[in-house]
Amino acid sequence: RHTEAIGYYRQSLELLEAVGDNKNAALALDWMGKSHSTLGQPGEARDAWTRALRLYEDQGRDADAERMRGQIDGLSSV
Repeated sequence: RHTEAIGYYRQSLELLEAVGDNKNAALALDWMGKSHSTLGQPGEARDAWTRALRLYEDQGRDADAERMRGQIDGLSSV
């Protein structure tokens, strides 16, 4: 049900961005990217994970940022 999940992540992201909740916006983008990746949509996954990476970096969430870099790099090898 990843396609359905992506729709919910998009709705959540809009609300989170509207209230300035970047911590949870990063999570929504992270999970959205996973759903796109699972569905075989590497371009969309890369876009979501790149946005999540920027937020994680801005928040000093180094482990999450490193995980995003690994996931983005993994898309390049597919």
